[in-house]
Amino acid sequence: MKKKIIPVAVAACLIIIVAAIGVLLKLLDKYSYSREKADLYEYFGVTGGEETAIVLNDEIMETKAVFKDGQCYLPIDFVNEQMNNHFYYDAVEGLVIFTTDYDKAVTQVGSTDYTMADTFTSENYVLTTLSGDKVYLSLDYLKKFCNFSSVYFAEPNRIVLSTVWETEKHAQIKKDTQIRVLGGIKSEILTEAAAGTDVKILETMENWSKVKTADGYIGYVENKRLENEGEMTPAAVTDVPVPEYASIKRDGKICLVWDLITNATANGMAGERLANTQGVNVISPTWFMLSDNAGNFVSLADPAYVQEMHGRGIEVWAMVSDFSHINYEDNLSREEIKEVLSITSRRTNLITQLVDAVRSCGIDGINVDFENINEEASAGYIQFLRELSIECRKNGIVLSVDNGFHVNYDRAKQAEVVDYVIIMGYDEFVSVEDGGPGPCASIDFVKRGIEKTLALVPKEKTINAIPFYTRLWTVTGDIGNKAYGMQEIENLLAENNVQTVWDEETCQYIADYTVSDVGYSVWVEEKDSITVKLNVMAGYQLAGVACWRLGQEKPDVWEPIALYLQQ
Repeated sequence: MKKKIIPVAVAACLIIIVAAIGVLLKLLDKYSYSREKADLYEYFGVTGGEETAIVLNDEIMETKAVFKDGQCYLPIDFVNEQMNNHFYYDAVEGLVIFTTDYDKAVTQVGSTDYTMADTFTSENYVLTTLSGDKVYLSLDYLKKFCNFSSVYFAEPNRIVLSTVWETEKHAQIKKDTQIRVLGGIKSEILTEAAAGTDVKILETMENWSKVKTADGYIGYVENKRLENEGEMTPAAVTDVPVPEYASIKRDGKICLVWDLITNATANGMAGERLANTQGVNVISPTWFMLSDNAGNFVSLADPAYVQEMHGRGIEVWAMVSDFSHINYEDNLSREEIKEVLSITSRRTNLITQLVDAVRSCGIDGINVDFENINEEASAGYIQFLRELSIECRKNGIVLSVDNGFHVNYDRAKQAEVVDYVIIMGYDEFVSVEDGGPGPCASIDFVKRGIEKTLALVPKEKTINAIPFYTRLWTVTGDIGNKAYGMQEIENLLAENNVQTVWDEETCQYIADYTVSDVGYSVWVEEKDSITVKLNVMAGYQLAGVACWRLGQEKPDVWEPIALYLQQ
């Protein structure tokens, strides 16, 4: 009987031993550190060759650089978004342009040379290169214009960039360990970290910390492997001075009126149009109108007009528009306007002629009124304003720019380089497509325009424009509208015995009426509606008021304008 028990006991022991080994193996597997290494090319999102990862501050970017011929090149779009947005690429003429407050640097794509303020410089490397259809800028070239630090590492290719110099939390690795993709001993290993290695701590958790190494790895290390935690502030790179973009600012509030000029005879009648005004200190005649896609324009500029205005103590800020005030059939297409703004030689032609015309007539300023900027032309439009501002700044010419509510205006970039940003605070509704019939400038519309602009533009540079006209809407049959001056709409309503009533929502006198079975709706602009607008504007402490247009107003509207200017 005893002999039978012994084999059973041995078998049981063996089973226990095997089970114990199984448990032990499971425990070892659970608590042992993984030795599996991450695919670093996959981690950095590169495939090899010239493709180079970008580690910007504390983030691995989706955008990739290229490394060739010993130089690292960053995509121009990435540079503009993350480092300095003053680079412009002219795809037609193959130029890369960088603008400052007084100068511009120009280089041909693929060249080792560039000009800056008429000074020619040649380097021993290619400044810019094409990869596919994208333009890339050399890091060494970028360092002439941008403040940043950079270190390149290979296998896999990566460039570690820093543009922020704020205080950071750092620590040292206590003993040799691994930095892993995620927090956890089973996560793949990114890199080995030797004792004494400095790491930047990005986030501290219960057992692990997210860290960044000097060579661009961003991963996790156990807290018990860290010591000597403390703060440090990296040395800021300040080699490139920040442009000041000095603005011309007039004392007191601006009171600008646009003067519609469609022929030379009208220049001689400006004095009559100003007879009943009060407080006007700037007049903007519609003198310069684009006439072709080469950057040429029609000019109605008149030195005698300028002299007369100066005699009245009024500055002249001549308007340049991308449409004709003489004959709308002469208007350029949006594609032609884009060509003027986007192609450097044409843009330069426009700026040169414009500044020459202003200087020869003694004009004080330029008012840019481009209203046909599509998305494709928006970058060229900003470049036009930047380059024009350089010449204006050099010559003491005031530069103002008009803004409707188009999505293709970048008011923040405008505000950096121009002296005044003018809100065209009217044409709230101009067609059925934009929701008409409706008012020209309800008070909520005016408020929204000001607030949206002030989110991007300093109040000292912001001018709000008010309408001296009213749109009378036809609301039966083909819905449309016609603009009338203040006295014209008053006369028309009186002729048809129309009684208007004050509308608190829009802060305008309104009416709906019918004549010969045709229905009409109107939101009238007159003294009271203008007064409300000016009172709202005063609360925002803007740089002043602009008025479209001289000759359409009634004399009594100047009373609230004069009061506004004194506030």
